[in-house]
Amino acid sequence: MITQEIKDFLDLQKLGYVATVSSDGKPNISPKGTIIGWTSEVLAFADIRSPDTEEFAKQSSCGN
Repeated sequence: MITQEIKDFLDLQKLGYVATVSSDGKPNISPKGTIIGWTSEVLAFADIRSPDTEEFAKQSSCGN
C-alpha cells in the first residue's frame, strides 16, 4: 500500500530508480526523476527512453 507518508516522501525526491528483470533473468535499473504515488496501489513514472524498463515490467507480475 502506498500511504500518504510514502507519497509525501516521493514528492521530495529528485531522483529514484526503477529496477526490473526480464523473463530470462536480465536485470535492468533505470533512473527516474518522475516517480509519484498515482493511487494507493500504483506507482507511476514518465516513460522517457526506457525500452528495457517498459518491456521487463510488461513481462513481470508488477506490470500487469
